[in-house]
Amino acid sequence: MELMRPLIDPLKRFEAAIDILIQTHGAVASPIWGPIRIAISLASDHLKTLESLAMILHRVVSSLGRFTNFEALFKTNEAVQRAVGAIYGDLIDFCMRVVRFYSRSIIRTAFVSFDKEFREVSENISFHSTEIDMIANAANIEESQIAREMDEANRNMQMRNNIQRWLAPSNVQDDLHRHQLEYMRGSCDWILNGLQTQNGPNSTLPGSLRIQGRPGAGKTVLAAYLVNHLGEQRKENVLYFFCKAGDPEKRESVQVLRTLLSQLLHIDHSLYAEVEPLYTRSGRSVADSYVDVCAAILLTFTKSSLLQIAVIIDALDECHEVGHLVQVLFDVGRVADGKFNFIFTSRQIQLPFSFDKTITLDAHSADKQVRKYIDHRVSRIETISGSDLGKMVVREISSAADGLWLYARLMLDDIQRFPSKALIQRHLRNIPHGLSQLYTQVLRSKERMFSPVHLKFAQQVFLWLDVDDYMPSFLPAECLPYDTMCLLFQRFNFGEPLFDPAALVSELCSPMIEICDAYGNTYDDGRIGSVHDYEINFIHHTADQYIRECKDLSAVDLPLTLKPRRLRQLHRGSAAVWYFTVCNTSELNLKVLRDVPYATIYKSYFEMAYGLWGALWLQCLPADLDGPETVEATILLREINDFISPQSDLCLRWVESAIIINYAGKWSQLLENAEEGLVLANTLGGIIAIPIFEIYRQRRMTFFKDYVYVLELTGPNY
Repeated sequence: MELMRPLIDPLKRFEAAIDILIQTHGAVASPIWGPIRIAISLASDHLKTLESLAMILHRVVSSLGRFTNFEALFKTNEAVQRAVGAIYGDLIDFCMRVVRFYSRSIIRTAFVSFDKEFREVSENISFHSTEIDMIANAANIEESQIAREMDEANRNMQMRNNIQRWLAPSNVQDDLHRHQLEYMRGSCDWILNGLQTQNGPNSTLPGSLRIQGRPGAGKTVLAAYLVNHLGEQRKENVLYFFCKAGDPEKRESVQVLRTLLSQLLHIDHSLYAEVEPLYTRSGRSVADSYVDVCAAILLTFTKSSLLQIAVIIDALDECHEVGHLVQVLFDVGRVADGKFNFIFTSRQIQLPFSFDKTITLDAHSADKQVRKYIDHRVSRIETISGSDLGKMVVREISSAADGLWLYARLMLDDIQRFPSKALIQRHLRNIPHGLSQLYTQVLRSKERMFSPVHLKFAQQVFLWLDVDDYMPSFLPAECLPYDTMCLLFQRFNFGEPLFDPAALVSELCSPMIEICDAYGNTYDDGRIGSVHDYEINFIHHTADQYIRECKDLSAVDLPLTLKPRRLRQLHRGSAAVWYFTVCNTSELNLKVLRDVPYATIYKSYFEMAYGLWGALWLQCLPADLDGPETVEATILLREINDFISPQSDLCLRWVESAIIINYAGKWSQLLENAEEGLVLANTLGGIIAIPIFEIYRQRRMTFFKDYVYVLELTGPNY
């Protein structure tokens, strides 16, 4: 028995492995060990029988070490479990044979050979041991293959993420969603009749189509409709972009190409492998090289396995270097041999290209649809629906709209707010001509209901909303941050926050301005979540254009809401002075910066700082200032003069914040701004309209000389 103990102990461990692998209870496994012990005890008196038994057990024990490892390595592999189960069955068979063999009488046992009786089970044990090794080896190869495939999948996913970050596509999905919300069922179906098959048997579009029309004619909503119709209903592959002149991220041709390329990669994943060498060679975190982007566009667009791809670009005229953009796309179209169809929308301007087809959205083609829209809107205004006044509204606005969807929409928004029929009738007697007159009339009609403080709030929104007018190009901003707007309102609310600033903006500035979230839900919908998701935007680029152009109008031609824009640099500078001297937010920001110079939470710092820089860079005032404007300019200039006075410490919070931010980042922009201010202060930009402006110019010269000296002496090594 002691001789056989090395064979018995591994079998005990094998019993535990069997229990786990085939989920067997101890009552089932225990019949193995009793017969084996009996066989060993009886065979110990017969040396030859003991030798045969030892050989059989040796075959099992020699494999048990591997089987125990297989238990840990292949817990979930059914093939390995079945093979181990077969070995278990062999042991059961072996035990049954042992019981039968020694249950015979002594005489019968003498005539039966032990080797012959157990040869079959011995061979089965050998066969199944070999089978387990083969199955385990196959399972190992399979798992290794799976592991390699997972590693490859992870590498590909990482590579795709890196390439998408490198392309840095614009967020056009939100634009698409917002414009689709403006679509009225059936209003754009007519465009489908104008699309003729010219490229390829499966194409429903001409090779290149230009849709042109006046501002407000509905081109953008039409483009959004085509993206949805072709992509969702016809299941075609669609790439799209909505250009926007006032958004640095949506007006550069290289950004348009990067976004289109990003969309194509999302559709055809096989093209990532084509782009990867270009991404690796660029060595840049963002694909800002026009050459690299054009090479990637040409490579992927021509090698794509997709049969047909529609490319839709809205507001082509608002894109910088539009000639380069269209040329690249047309080059791709020629090389791709009809695979791509292009749709462009733009104003009726001259472009140095010929298109396969041009559709013009004139008044005649849109009148019927615009009238249906007006009739639908009026039917939903309970106070005039179905009445003679309602019919008059439909008739008069349809005539004045002249095929412009935006005009009809804004007029109806205005009428919907009137509290009486008399006001609606008076409004219809003075219908404005064109969008500019409409915007002026809308603002003036709203001003009649403003209190003085409400007028101040509205003026602040229109002073700061066109961020492109004061923010630098290296700090791109699409819209006025919600936090900044809240701070501006606090200034005229005794430093206290308002209950609901978004509701106030919606009330005072609609319909020219709308507040929406990242999903396109407007504030009036009541579906907006966190206030940090708010975006404050012009309702249309024509409203943005109107606000920009009004600065050149005389004070008498402007609504009260927009009059401060003639002195917009000084008004912004005054707000910045308040922010850097009184507002608690700037004080808290400075405390954070002192402790953590690399902190990136600036809380409106850059908006206020560049509002102040705009005032400090001012070279002249309008020559046609009226009396109230002269008084206002004098007050504003005196306030900024005091802020930068050598005898005052009012500017120190701004100066310290600016130095910490720029020194920590090793940026040269602060020094460059101060040097530019010194140059502009030394340059007389026009007639000095009021005496204090000359004092202001001299005060700036002194301030900037000292500032430049300190920055050059202490600044980082640029």
